Amino acid sequence: MRHSRNMISFSIVGILISASVIFSINLENSTNVLDTGNDSRFSETDCSSEIRYIGQPIHVDSTNGKDSNPGTETCPLLRINTAINNSTPGDIIILHTGIYHEEIIYTGISDLVIKAADGERVVIDGTVSISKDLNKTWSNPQNGVQQVELGIDAWQLFLDFKEEVPARWPNADFDDGSVFNRSHNWAHGTMTPNGNEYSNGELIDSGPVEGGHSGLNDSGINPEGAIAVLNVGSFKTWSRIVTSYDSENSKFTFSPVSGWKQKHHAYFLEGKLELIDVDGEWFFNSSSKILHYMAPDGNNANNLDLRVKVQAYAFDFSNSNNITLKGLEFFGTTFRFYDCINCSVIESTLLYPSTSKRGLGIAGENSDERWTTRMDRCKHCLIDSSAFLYTDGGAVEMHGAELQNHNNTINNTYFYHIDWSVSDLPGLMTTVYMGGRDNSFLNSTVHLTGASATISIGDAPTVMYSRVNNTGLLQTDGAVVQMMMLEQESSNIAYNWIYDTEKYGIRMDGPSTFSENNGRNASVHHNVLWNIKGGIMMKGDYHSATNNTIFGLRIQDYNHLIVLHENGWGNENSTIVSNAADSISSHRRYSNSSYPLPGPINLQYNNWNGYDTQNTGEDIYSQLISPEQLDFRPIIDSEIDISGSGAYSSSDSDPWTAGIDWDFQYPDPHIKGCMDPTATNYNFFAIFPDTNCIFPESILGCMDPTATNYNSAATQDDDSCIYSEIEGCMDPTATNYNSAATQDDDSCIYSEIEGCMDPTATNYNQNANINTSNCNYEDSNELSGCLDPNASNYNPLATIDDNSCDYTPPQVDANCPAGKYQYNPTIEDCREAAPGYFVNETNSTQQTQCPSGNYQSKPGQTECIPADPGHYVEGPGQNSQTPCPQGSFQGDSGMDSCVKAMPGHHVPGEGALSQTTCKPGNYQPEEGKQECLSASPGNFVNSSGSPSQMPCEPGSYQPDEAMTFCQQADPGHYVPEAGSISQEVCPTGSTQEEAGQSECIKKPSLILLILTYASPIIFIGIMAILYIKNREKKQTKTRKRSYIYSEDLRSGR
Repeated sequence: MRHSRNMISFSIVGILISASVIFSINLENSTNVLDTGNDSRFSETDCSSEIRYIGQPIHVDSTNGKDSNPGTETCPLLRINTAINNSTPGDIIILHTGIYHEEIIYTGISDLVIKAADGERVVIDGTVSISKDLNKTWSNPQNGVQQVELGIDAWQLFLDFKEEVPARWPNADFDDGSVFNRSHNWAHGTMTPNGNEYSNGELIDSGPVEGGHSGLNDSGINPEGAIAVLNVGSFKTWSRIVTSYDSENSKFTFSPVSGWKQKHHAYFLEGKLELIDVDGEWFFNSSSKILHYMAPDGNNANNLDLRVKVQAYAFDFSNSNNITLKGLEFFGTTFRFYDCINCSVIESTLLYPSTSKRGLGIAGENSDERWTTRMDRCKHCLIDSSAFLYTDGGAVEMHGAELQNHNNTINNTYFYHIDWSVSDLPGLMTTVYMGGRDNSFLNSTVHLTGASATISIGDAPTVMYSRVNNTGLLQTDGAVVQMMMLEQESSNIAYNWIYDTEKYGIRMDGPSTFSENNGRNASVHHNVLWNIKGGIMMKGDYHSATNNTIFGLRIQDYNHLIVLHENGWGNENSTIVSNAADSISSHRRYSNSSYPLPGPINLQYNNWNGYDTQNTGEDIYSQLISPEQLDFRPIIDSEIDISGSGAYSSSDSDPWTAGIDWDFQYPDPHIKGCMDPTATNYNFFAIFPDTNCIFPESILGCMDPTATNYNSAATQDDDSCIYSEIEGCMDPTATNYNSAATQDDDSCIYSEIEGCMDPTATNYNQNANINTSNCNYEDSNELSGCLDPNASNYNPLATIDDNSCDYTPPQVDANCPAGKYQYNPTIEDCREAAPGYFVNETNSTQQTQCPSGNYQSKPGQTECIPADPGHYVEGPGQNSQTPCPQGSFQGDSGMDSCVKAMPGHHVPGEGALSQTTCKPGNYQPEEGKQECLSASPGNFVNSSGSPSQMPCEPGSYQPDEAMTFCQQADPGHYVPEAGSISQEVCPTGSTQEEAGQSECIKKPSLILLILTYASPIIFIGIMAILYIKNREKKQTKTRKRSYIYSEDLRSGR
């Protein structure tokens, strides 16, 4: 029993010790969390004792980080690779301001976000500086060409962060856009359509181009060994090494191509040192690793900021899911995903992301191995709110069959200056290529592209709310939205603006016979297309084209809506309803009188067709409110309004728009340098700091510019400034004002001196302070006379009014027509009404001012012009209208003022017809503003058109701006006040198990906790001890009684 009692006592002590140890560990961990949260970035932190806890973001800083750090905000890592190696699924890697040059290649990782820190600029750079990073020196020029041995491969050159042109013939440039000029800056072959001038693998140069080049023979260039970029397949272009040259016939040879066609041949040459002949051209010899360059204006290349591309991909993920890149700037590099699910690139800018391998002397690239931006074999992947700028090659490629590549989306993304060589592209050669099926291209803007097709995104594509123009400049044939036969089923092409291009707008392509064409069931509706070659081209059958608006130029005389019926077949069962176009026919060029729509009236009806006899002399343009302002709603009671034809309704109060919903801004060069103005090597243009600032030795002296001994060269004030006083008049209105005086001596003189105060007059008096108006302009061009056009003695040559105007009605000597009047009987000719005036009757003696809200810019007019919507005319007699300034609008015509934008709204540009509602996350408390305000941190706006922001309630917070919601405080945290930007960790001694709370609950003290949990055990132990003692006592009494009883027996009692 003694053993049992000891065991119980030992158990009680063990429980008490364990509780104490556990509680002390919790307190220690809480203290660490609070300590790390109170440190600011880059304070004097002992990173050796810093801890990053599981689930906290991993911070990276390319300027201030170290890879030995734990990766907290105060002790960041140096490299992205290190952060990924230290990460676990679900982690967020935050990159801070800086330039990152890494190759990040991973397989089989998942659930990772790599993002720029809020409000910070992060550049992923695939280039290196020739002088600073490679430490290379250029040699003296020969014939103006300098050279440098790089020792590594490089295939693109940048001067001041702008791409230089590879040496080529005929010459072309990026700055003037001539790289996209196929007619003048490419050379041409002599091949005629379906001709036999030469065969595949040959090309005969057609000679000089007027306003362009002199022809290959006259250029003196031997093209053998150069790379020829050859557009010899209509909508396809290849690169090939020139194998031989016959100068007598100006013919060169190359390896044949697979899709050669007998028409429209064009080419240019690259990849040869002899082609360098103008400033900015370069050539890289991949064997010797020597770069050749003709610097602008004969400058020494060692004094220029020259960089070379040395990286194809910065990020390369394969077999990895749920990877997100956000808020990054790519320069001279890009990303590649392979076999990924739910991978995203968001709010990122890619400048010069990709270029061909021709810079390395490689021709005939395999289209599947090009170094372009790629997402191959991806499912449910996303590119959103990003920008792709200046590529040699397509903008984005996503390869894979329908089971490998599907449900991918490009949304709200901007594409500009895409593919200036269009060489060796996939498929039909496209700007944006997506294989597989069920892919989407939404709310995006594309302009200035070279490839024949712009958007080709696989089977059952969705292309909506996008804006595309100026495309396909370097290849013939092609379309903006290209769909081959099997891709057309279940497609949805809607709410797009497509314009100003020599390509088809939307094309359902394929052969034109029933036996060969199985293209079916495409849906094309509510699109606006103008100034285009064949707005919509429909081949196949069972398609639907409804409520489209097409107008403007008919490029190459192609019809606006082509419902092709050829060889006795095509579109008999297609639905063609409520379209509005200047030319609708079943032929490419001819009218519907000979080629009417092929289907029955119950499928093809209610289309406004400019070909119809009742519409002769009319067009779509004149029936739209304001096409120049991109307002394509029909004018009320116009024919297309009454019929309900076209993409818009006149009753649309908020008509849909196409393209990105953000304002694109070209990124500033990411120059790195000393940013301290006091350093001798301060770089005014630097936007990223480096640690190489050089400071001069201190120069002592007076640094106060008001002191008499001010030293402008001083860098440290030595308190030696002397301030001697200068007495004088300190009143600027006095005639003897002394600007140098430091103490007024009451000497100011205010005498009045009359005289001419006009410095241009011959009798100008520089001492005069009262103008007498008697200035003499005898030696100038000034002429006195009556300046009022309504006076009978108005002198149009006068420049100074001499108060001689006479308003006696003159005698009319001539029969003046409307628009003219006779103001003086001594003048025989009638005078035209001046701009801002009008004369609406014959034989008039005066002109009349245009009333407010109206203007007249031309002389001799009989009426005034009402101010257009979006404009106003303030006051009478005006000769022009004024656009409504930012912050105001005017929806009516003939108005003399504009309406200020209401609170909750804004007007960003001039000449607006209506105000724009502030989006959720933004507000505007005042009227007449040009932009909305972002909800500030600690606040939110959850509805559109809001005049105010709302503070986050206690228990919630918001660290970011422009947000539509507040975040709840996490468990273990609290937010005590409204409008908070962060949550607070519950202080030591308190806790909070629930989210969204405004206070923490105090933890019980250690003694109370011990008593609370240990009391029952102590009570049980005490009771056990008492029980044992009581039992022993009873047993003692029993033994005593037994002993007495035995003695009694022995004594015979």
